[in-house]
Amino acid sequence: MTQGRGEVTVAIKTLKPGDSEKQRHYFLSEASIMGQFSHPNFIQLEGVVTNLKHALIVKEYMENGALLQNIPPASEGILGWQKPMQV
Repeated sequence: MTQGRGEVTVAIKTLKPGDSEKQRHYFLSEASIMGQFSHPNFIQLEGVVTNLKHALIVKEYMENGALLQNIPPASEGILGWQKPMQV
């Protein structure tokens, strides 16, 4: 038996009941791919919950939002080394 990590802050991504089978497949594929990685620089998958109507991906919480929200658009020029260090 392994000892738990105690209290962990997580993010939960949900698949809505009305989403298509294609969206459900993509959603569960994302969870499957996340589950294959264990590295300090990747967000850790904590678990997946599925039933006939709902699906949830439980993953490590990342402060400051998603990486794509913190990278300026390509129209703003080349990304310097300072911005990635801030993210």
